[in-house]
Amino acid sequence: MTNAVDRHAVSACASLRGMLALASLALLTNCGAGADGAAHDTSHVLPAVQVATAVVVRSRVALEISVTGTIVSRAGSVATMGAAAPTRVMRVLVAAGEHVRAGQPLVVLDPTAFEAANRQAAATLHAARDAEVRASGLVAQGIWPRRDLEQAQVARVQAEAAVTVAERGLALSTLRAPMAGVISRVYAAIGASVDALQPLIEIVDPVAVEVSMALSPSEAAQVTTGTQVQFTVDDGTGRATLALASGVVTTVAARVDSLTGAVDVRARLVAPSRQPRLGELIRARLQSDLHPNVMTVPIASLVPAGDGYQLFIVAAGDTARARPVIVGRRTGAIAEIVSGVELGETVITEGAYGVEDGTPIRRITSAVRDASGGLRERTRRDTAPRQP
Repeated sequence: MTNAVDRHAVSACASLRGMLALASLALLTNCGAGADGAAHDTSHVLPAVQVATAVVVRSRVALEISVTGTIVSRAGSVATMGAAAPTRVMRVLVAAGEHVRAGQPLVVLDPTAFEAANRQAAATLHAARDAEVRASGLVAQGIWPRRDLEQAQVARVQAEAAVTVAERGLALSTLRAPMAGVISRVYAAIGASVDALQPLIEIVDPVAVEVSMALSPSEAAQVTTGTQVQFTVDDGTGRATLALASGVVTTVAARVDSLTGAVDVRARLVAPSRQPRLGELIRARLQSDLHPNVMTVPIASLVPAGDGYQLFIVAAGDTARARPVIVGRRTGAIAEIVSGVELGETVITEGAYGVEDGTPIRRITSAVRDASGGLRERTRRDTAPRQP
């Protein structure tokens, strides 16, 4: 009996030891698996993001105002001609668009009225001269008072002036070009009766042109005489623009137009690529208040952060680090950075919106964008400025 009990106890102990061994093995297996899982758990590691980068550089930034301008003639380069007295158009010798030389006949008027006025003035002068001679003799004899001679002299002077006017009117019966230029408008029609000073023909100097631009008062306040301008025109297809000329502001009106609420600003064209035509509409970019040497970054690198902006700087190991910055002027291409970055640092441009602080990055390009010259702040009335 005792032996049976002992055998049963031994068997139970053996079973208990087996269970403990299995439990230990399971525990060791689970611990190993946990350690191995910890070694391979990468859920807390941020994935690398492909980005484009640029280097903080110094460049020039200027205020830029973009408006539509109109080609107009400069003061003193347009002549509008008409008849000196009521008459009739006999011949029209030129057409609109025709180049003419100074002194060339343009329109022939009926000279009858001018010839009659000239004959009448000549007869009046002849009578006035005879009256002056007679009055002089009578005054010398003491028959007439001195004031009668003075009145006769005044009448003679007036008659001479009338002759001059009549001769000038007769000469103007043929309208001649006062300068070399192009006929811009012809109002005269053969056989038509015309009044004195009624416009009959207009001639312009096609080279003496300027650009008229309507600016708002706030924009005009930022423009001065000497402000640089760049002029462009459409290529004819509406898909691209072509450089027409550079220019410089010559005048800024001192008053606001009561009808349009705009200020008239005039600019002179410099070395145009072709001769612009009067009335042609062109695009003008006025550049003023130049900041010639400021730190700039591509505007695509600016990321909104609260009430301001931040940049992501490429740190050691190709890691993105957020950096708050103070932004100055912005353009369609670059932004001025007042503080927050150093010259030569690399910032993330394309892909910046998908980056967090500490994100690993893979650069798809590290080309430095040339921000010098031509990249400036835009003030547009037709399209809103692009905001980051």
